[in-house]
Amino acid sequence: MDLNIVFNPNFKLGLRGWQSNCCNAQISSTSPPGNANSGITEVQLACAVTHRKESWQGLEQELTPRLKENVKYSITVTIKILNTSVMADVKATLRLETLGAQTKYLSLGKIKASNSSWSELQGHFQLTSVPKKAIFYIEGPPPGVDFLVKYVDIRPCTSLEFGEQLGQQFDHMQIEGCSPSHETLDIVLRNPKFEQGLDCWYGKGCKILLLDSSTLDKNGLSKHTVLATNRTSSWQGLEQDVTGRIKGKRKYEVSASVRLRGGMSSADVLATLWIKDEAQKDHYITLCRAAASSSKWVQVKGIALLNQTPSRATAYIEGPPAGTDLLINHFSMCSTKKPAPIRPIIRDPKFGLNIVENSNFSSGLEGWTPLGECSLSLDSGAPLVLPRAVRDTLSSISITGNYVAAKNRKYIWEGPSQNISAKVKVFATYQVSAWVRIGYGGVGPQKVSVTLGVDGQWVNGGEIEGDLTTWREITGSFRFEKKPDDVLLYVQGPSANVDLMVANLIVFAVDRPARFDKLKEQTEKVRKQDTIIQLKDKKGRPVSQVSVKIEQKKNTFPLGCCINSYSTKNDSYMEFFFANFNWAVFENEVKWYWTEKERKKFNYKEADELCNLCLQHGVCMRGHCIFWEADDAVQDWVKELSESELAICVQNRLIDLVSRFQGKFVHYDVNNEMLHGSFYKSRLGPQIIPYMFQLAQQLDPSVKLFVNDYHVVDGCDACSSPEKYICQIQELQTMGAPVGGIGVQGHVTFPVGTIIADQLDKLAMAGLPIWFTEVDVESANEFLRSEDLEVVLREAFAHPAVEGFMLWGFMEAAMHRQNAHLVDADGTVNEAGKMLLALKREWLTQEVGKTDEGGCFGFRGYHGTYTVTFEDARGKKYIKDFEVCKKDTALIVDIDV
Repeated sequence: MDLNIVFNPNFKLGLRGWQSNCCNAQISSTSPPGNANSGITEVQLACAVTHRKESWQGLEQELTPRLKENVKYSITVTIKILNTSVMADVKATLRLETLGAQTKYLSLGKIKASNSSWSELQGHFQLTSVPKKAIFYIEGPPPGVDFLVKYVDIRPCTSLEFGEQLGQQFDHMQIEGCSPSHETLDIVLRNPKFEQGLDCWYGKGCKILLLDSSTLDKNGLSKHTVLATNRTSSWQGLEQDVTGRIKGKRKYEVSASVRLRGGMSSADVLATLWIKDEAQKDHYITLCRAAASSSKWVQVKGIALLNQTPSRATAYIEGPPAGTDLLINHFSMCSTKKPAPIRPIIRDPKFGLNIVENSNFSSGLEGWTPLGECSLSLDSGAPLVLPRAVRDTLSSISITGNYVAAKNRKYIWEGPSQNISAKVKVFATYQVSAWVRIGYGGVGPQKVSVTLGVDGQWVNGGEIEGDLTTWREITGSFRFEKKPDDVLLYVQGPSANVDLMVANLIVFAVDRPARFDKLKEQTEKVRKQDTIIQLKDKKGRPVSQVSVKIEQKKNTFPLGCCINSYSTKNDSYMEFFFANFNWAVFENEVKWYWTEKERKKFNYKEADELCNLCLQHGVCMRGHCIFWEADDAVQDWVKELSESELAICVQNRLIDLVSRFQGKFVHYDVNNEMLHGSFYKSRLGPQIIPYMFQLAQQLDPSVKLFVNDYHVVDGCDACSSPEKYICQIQELQTMGAPVGGIGVQGHVTFPVGTIIADQLDKLAMAGLPIWFTEVDVESANEFLRSEDLEVVLREAFAHPAVEGFMLWGFMEAAMHRQNAHLVDADGTVNEAGKMLLALKREWLTQEVGKTDEGGCFGFRGYHGTYTVTFEDARGKKYIKDFEVCKKDTALIVDIDV
């Protein structure tokens, strides 16, 4: 059933949810006199709208959080006018407020109403996108004419019945933080908006007060606010016992609006769940976290998955240091049921067609405008070839050698621009490509980026370092999953007063299925091996015309995923992992901040448990990571060490970790993200990095040592281009570091196959094996997520330099990135997961046939383990296992019958 999205539609809750618009509103009874014989009077209420001085004044309610895009809604308003015998128009209107755009008014319906009987105003509407605010209101009668509203109903047009009790509707529809498109199953936190005062709530180690709502600027949030004060520790705050209302194997959505007062002006605020499991062990689960401020309200949102139903549980808000008060406007937690996924439709995508007007400047500057106060001029001397990543797709593009120069730039964001609002299609993935160069005036290399200004926000379309002497290829991608109103494409980046030159800026929609067909051909060459089954009898003679059935049991290409100690308690999680992956990496459990959070207080318990679990199931392991170069990943106690103390602790860390897991981890990420951080290098000098590699190799000669970094294959980060990565690797090798492999994390957004392939080609020049080490892709739409992941998987599997592929999680609420999961919290495999399973089936070889005159049966199969089944002349069945490995010549499998 589709529910009425209007809160309190019959005014049984008074004016809750409603506001008068520059007039008065009050609740009155419209009930007929009661039946004296029955003693029962049915109370009917209505809202009287009075003291109207303008026709637009009336009654309103905000619908924003409950509206969905591309859904048609029907409207019914039961209404009557007062204090006039003349009929008057009554209208229903929707006010739409969008950031950076004019407010729009959508007329929903109109009716002539009278004072003698109730009238029903009816209408429909549909929004292509949900605005910042959508406010429904009733207006229309002339000034001075009052009116009564008895009932308001707004619901999706697919509704077949209207009979569900209103109390049940509102329990579900009014909960902030629960997805409006999802059906609410369980409401965990009672009194989430404090409408019943402090009922169900108590202070966790501090005092809580319900504040007078008139003293606070709530910016349209809930009417009531709680203050957590007299806090003497960061863990103190607002708490509620949720024992018995929270269940295992169910996803919960969490939301809170918070603000600081007194003390710190900014600090992290967390929503935390404390649980006691069946073994009476305590666990603390971070539900969500956000940087809060004293100047404005901040919404904290997150999701959580419990593996088992706890014996005890409380949810609480905490985080700021002692002395800082916490304001909480609402705190909700609920479980929801997701709707069926909808496959997106790309209307007239025009794959492979450049949507940038006059991109080769053959018509001068037509279509181009300067962004800011810079000046644009044309010149020649740009490359006469397309950038590498688009040559196969756009070979018909005309090349002129012309380029545009942006001069007199006062700000880094100034440069050539073009509005492409009318040309971009929702759900299409676009590839960006251009040649860029910088002019005189800058000191050293300068970052240059293609950027899209989208409805007041900016989107990265690719970033590279430019210099004075060389034209550099810039490449990137973007996609819109909601229709934008305004899209401005521009190139920016060098410092003020540095000229910027751009040639052949190209943007086009990518035909992914067409690319997949090419990748399948490449995969045949890279991942398969010619194999000959040769049957002989006991005398060594060939056995011909024997029926042969070849079945591949496992593809031995390394396909793995990160796991964590908490999720091992979830049966659905572990079943999917062991059924589909042959490699593992621990999400956090061997990181230094986990194993030695406080100095000399070691914790290897979870790492040991995970290691033993993988060994029992024959799963290979990567060690991630010995060190992490990013400053915010280093423990406070490590930061406080002197230079000599730090050097000793670095050595001890290497010895402790690598010795403990000697012979168990096949790989190590030695020092994570060295292209983006420099903590150890800046404190101990550049030689410390090769020392880390050298000592790790000495401690475990069998292990392969990797560098590992992000944004390497997507073109969106100048700090981690393939060229910079190779330069770093070569520097380390020159200094004696035994670098054994290249880790490409693969946290990719809007992946484009040709970009990934081109970047992998560049990395392959280092002559080292490449592993995708932390892959995840993010989209709220399961079908787009599935397609994104398929792009990365197929490109990796088709590239000869790639030797392994690791996902960074697979289950909802049990992985770092939201909307990246393959398996829902309840264990259901979603569209992205189905795609992975389909690819795994595609990458298995099945063949049937007969041996030839020489007793041979040949096939080309994926590397992995196989079973061959055949029968001899007497009808006796034989089954033989064998393995197909990569070889330069055909693999011969001899079988004696």
